[in-house]
Amino acid sequence: MVEDISRMLVEEGHRIVTGGLGLLPSAAHRGAKSASNSTEADTIAILPGFDPKPAYNHADIIIQLG
Repeated sequence: MVEDISRMLVEEGHRIVTGGLGLLPSAAHRGAKSASNSTEADTIAILPGFDPKPAYNHADIIIQLG
């Protein structure tokens, strides 16, 4: 369901922003990437620490708040 919603949002021209950690953000980013018009700037993960690695596999833009 989360993947479907994020895919539809991206197809309507929106971007997906998440906390970047856990199963729900991963599903949201996967759905966004499956959109027919997905680009390299559709998924943004805002992480609570300094390490960007938790979002490497699914986010286009990673912001670490440290």
